Amino acid sequence: MSAEAIERFDIGAIDSAGACGQVPTRGLLLAARRRGMAIERLDLRNSGDTAGPRDRVVGYGAWALYEPGTPTQPDDPERTAVEALSDRLIEIARRSIVMGFDSGAPAQFVTDPNLPALLANHGAAFVTLRRNGALRGCIGSPVAWRPLIEDVAQHAYNAAFKDPRFPPLYLDELQGLDLSVSVLTPPVAMSFTGEADLLTQLRPRIDGLIIRDAGRSSLFLPSVWEELPDRRQFLTHLKLKAGLAADHFSTGFTALRFRSIEVKGGMAEPAPLVLPTPQARVVWSPARGPEVRFE
Repeated sequence: MSAEAIERFDIGAIDSAGACGQVPTRGLLLAARRRGMAIERLDLRNSGDTAGPRDRVVGYGAWALYEPGTPTQPDDPERTAVEALSDRLIEIARRSIVMGFDSGAPAQFVTDPNLPALLANHGAAFVTLRRNGALRGCIGSPVAWRPLIEDVAQHAYNAAFKDPRFPPLYLDELQGLDLSVSVLTPPVAMSFTGEADLLTQLRPRIDGLIIRDAGRSSLFLPSVWEELPDRRQFLTHLKLKAGLAADHFSTGFTALRFRSIEVKGGMAEPAPLVLPTPQARVVWSPARGPEVRFE
């Protein structure tokens, strides 16, 4: 499908049979891909939506391209609020990991009247750790049920020490450790007439998706589009994750979409140390910095 090829920046898949303006379209996408731009579908329609039969139609699509670092929406108060606290969100994650080395528990933060509303209000977040570009831990929750500051602190600790896919983080891994905190917007139920309609409404690289049916559910963050850029592929893998068949669909199938606003930072504190024995652990104090203790 030409629309999906456009959103994948797949120039080779766009030809005269699928797009009458294939030459300028391919040129534009090539320039956008080289500049690292993001693309957003604004709408997709065909001539059958306004007049005439639907057995033979002409399609029309509209997309917006954004330079790196610009918001995906011209007016985006949710992104503005999260990015205004980006340094603080990364610091919360950092300190919770440091506290994990010190005490075996996440950092505790007190919600007081001076705390920004975004951190004090209930919020949902995922915390992702990477070393040298490779995933080292990722834990989060799709539902807001506690203050965001507590959610970030707990998930930072869990990503470092409780992700079942990885061993607990070692102290000498702090060097080169990158952190990201993804704050989720509240999920919004989608309305669709069938699977084809649902696929049409999905916005690659923008929508996170939660699906539910037959007593099962699963979630993909928007970052999964980087690995699964095709809409059908994205939805199929999400079904499989939920334990549903790839071709499963029913009248009880529900989908909720959300956005994920990500901020990134490095593990600047404490200074990386290499523990001399497996029994040693680090204790961090603001006055003395990191100290190694033996047990």
